[in-house]
Amino acid sequence: MIPRRNRNLIIKIIFFCSALYLLSSFRNSQDSSPDNLQGSIEEIFEAPDSELEKNNVDSKIHNEIDIANAKIKEHEENKKEVKNIVLEPPKVENEKVVQEEKDKWREAEDKKDKEEDRIKEKEEEDKADEAQNFAILPPKNPDGPGEMGKPYKVDKEKADNETKAKIEKGWQNNAYNEYVSDLISVHRSLPDLRDEWCKAPDRLLPKLPQSSIIVCFHNEGWSVLLRSVHSILNRSPENLLKEIILVDDASDMNHLKMDLENYMSQYPKVRIVRAPERVGLIRARLLGASKASAPILTFLD
Repeated sequence: MIPRRNRNLIIKIIFFCSALYLLSSFRNSQDSSPDNLQGSIEEIFEAPDSELEKNNVDSKIHNEIDIANAKIKEHEENKKEVKNIVLEPPKVENEKVVQEEKDKWREAEDKKDKEEDRIKEKEEEDKADEAQNFAILPPKNPDGPGEMGKPYKVDKEKADNETKAKIEKGWQNNAYNEYVSDLISVHRSLPDLRDEWCKAPDRLLPKLPQSSIIVCFHNEGWSVLLRSVHSILNRSPENLLKEIILVDDASDMNHLKMDLENYMSQYPKVRIVRAPERVGLIRARLLGASKASAPILTFLD
C-alpha cells in the first residue's frame, strides 16, 4: 500500500504531465481550421499528432476542390450567356422602313439594268445598220423638231414679240424661216429615199475611188450650213470621203468668219476656202475644184 504522501506526489506528477501534453497539442493545431479545434479534451488526447495533420491537409484539399468547381461552374454559365447573346437575332425597330429601302434599291437596280440593256440594243442596232450599208441611220430622237424630214411649224400669231422679230429677220436674210431651222438638230434624221435595188447587199463595188465634196455658200444661216456639213460626215462612208471643201463666196456675216473657223477646226476632213471678192456660183465651184485632192469631185449647193 502506497503511503498517503507518496500518493499525492504521484497524482501531482500525472496532472502536471497531462497539462504539458495539452499545451503541446494546442500549439501544433493552431494552423488548422477552427472546426478542427472544436472537440473535447478527450478527443485531442486520444488522436495522435499525425492524424490531426492529415485531417488538416484533407480539409485544405477539399476546400481547393470546391473553389475550383465553383469557378468552373461560373465559367460555364458565362459561356452560355455569351453564346445566347451571339445567337440572338438582331432586333429591327421598324421593319417597314427597312423594307421600303430594300424596295427602292431593287427598283433602282432594275432601272439601271433596263438602261444598260437599252444601250446594248442600240449599239447592236447601229452595228447591224452599218453592216447593211444604210446611208441614213434611224433617228436618235424621233420626236424632235424636223426629225425624219417632217415639217415643224410655229404659229406666228401666238408667238411673243421676240420670236416674231427672229422669224422676220430670218426671212429678210435668207428668204426662209431661220428661227425654225435653229430649232432643228444638226444631226437630224432623214428618211432613206434610195430605191430598193440600191439597198440590196453587195450592190456596190468592193473598191471605189475617194471623193472631194465641194459646198459653196454666201451669207448662209449658221444652223443650215452646220447641218449640211454634219449630214455629209454622218452619211458618207469614211473610206470614200476624202474631204469637204467649204467655198465662201465673200460672205460678210460675223458668224461665218472666226466662229466658223473655230467650229470646223475640230473636223480634220473639213477645209474652208475663201474668195477675196464675190465671184458667183460657177467660179466658186471652180475655186473649190482647184483646191480638191480626190479623183472624184461632188458639188453640193
